[in-house]
Amino acid sequence: MQTSASDSATPTPLTIAVVDDDPGVLQFFDEVIRSLGHRILPFESGQTLWMHDHLDRIDLFILDLNLPLMNGMTLAQSLRGRPEVQNKQIIALTGGGFASPAEAFRAGFDDYWMKPLHLGLLYSSIQKCLAGRLPASSS
Repeated sequence: MQTSASDSATPTPLTIAVVDDDPGVLQFFDEVIRSLGHRILPFESGQTLWMHDHLDRIDLFILDLNLPLMNGMTLAQSLRGRPEVQNKQIIALTGGGFASPAEAFRAGFDDYWMKPLHLGLLYSSIQKCLAGRLPASSS
């Protein structure tokens, strides 16, 4: 059986948005996501992500729940109302105490991660995003 070049090609890197007001957390995600061969868009607030011009180009969203001004719950609900984000994976990240997993899922999150983060969770979510991508159109 013959295989096409696209069958063996490395998948296009994901673009992953991480929103956290802690620079140390953003630095951690930057190092890990880049080491896995993907792109990171770090945001220090929900407002800066919300105002980003190209939400449609983001494959995965990781949102801290306890953000100033626009918390992660409000941000997730707002993002779910935007057509370009409705089918994207959104993950809650928390140090605990802000919202329960059930509350986060009702707000539109697809997963709920506790800090400190286990790297297997990030890797698994990246694999889900890659598996869910549609092949590029040949037209």
